[in-house]
Amino acid sequence: GQRMVTGGADSTLLVWSVGQNRPNQFKAHEGWVRCVAFRPGTRLLASAGDDRVIKIWDVDSASLVRTLEGHSSHINSVAFSKDGERLVSASADRTVRVWDVATGKLLTTLRGHGQQVTGVAFIPSEGSARRVVSSSSDKTLRVWDAQTGLQMLSLPAPREALLGLALSPDGGWLAVGCDDKKLRLWDARFEGEQRNLLGHV
Repeated sequence: GQRMVTGGADSTLLVWSVGQNRPNQFKAHEGWVRCVAFRPGTRLLASAGDDRVIKIWDVDSASLVRTLEGHSSHINSVAFSKDGERLVSASADRTVRVWDVATGKLLTTLRGHGQQVTGVAFIPSEGSARRVVSSSSDKTLRVWDAQTGLQMLSLPAPREALLGLALSPDGGWLAVGCDDKKLRLWDARFEGEQRNLLGHV
């Protein structure tokens, strides 16, 4: 893409465009903006943070499109499904929530983590938005059925809290950052931990 968006402790979003030396800046939240995500193939952006709400923006006009409310503590991560129809969010309230982007309706609340949920993503599967993966300070990685709300799989981490996750663009690999300063790579079929990467000190 031609744009990048960052959020920070100053409650604002900065929209950076290729060829511009200075970003467009606008106030987005009350408190720290902890996470942002573009809706695939569009100019819509989701942001969330300490004020416990998710906001969907048109970044071209810096106008608010929709506000999603439901979490009871700060939000650590948001992600769109591949088709852009669903949004998933992870919070310090220990829940993962799945939303309908067009209506803003809460579809499912996923409960099971024992501590704050630090990262979340949809796992692509034949164009559907059925499976969700989440990481948590409770030292587990969990896979959920986003439609039924049922937990499909729980994978314990080796002794350390999980700080966040990211899926590869093709959805085949999952990278998980851990409190032991290691990055762990998993095959997204979850047939076992694939590799430990140690670099940070």
